[in-house]
Amino acid sequence: MTAATARPADVFGLADRGRIRPGLRADLVLADGRPDEDITATQRVTAVWQEGARADLSGYVGSADEQAGLAALRAQTEKVIAAVRDRLGAPTTGVVSGKAGSNSPYHSRPARQGG
Repeated sequence: MTAATARPADVFGLADRGRIRPGLRADLVLADGRPDEDITATQRVTAVWQEGARADLSGYVGSADEQAGLAALRAQTEKVIAAVRDRLGAPTTGVVSGKAGSNSPYHSRPARQGG
């Protein structure tokens, strides 16, 4: 994580970036899951930091237009995910990577044997 955040900021002399601290230009979104393995994890946001300060997710509901737009986006995303899974023959219950017995088309490493 440091190699992708704080270290490049230091190398380029960007003292206000690369760290999560109030007053810095840090924006971070944490999702429940591994979006690199299962894109639906991006729909399970658990925490957000804006400009270094943790945002109260329950405090922002959004306007009716924003809610309608998000609902439409969510529906379209579900259609895209279903089409990709149908095309690739991926499992419908989530993607497992790096574990013995995985039959996911996203699984690129051989499973480790013997625990």
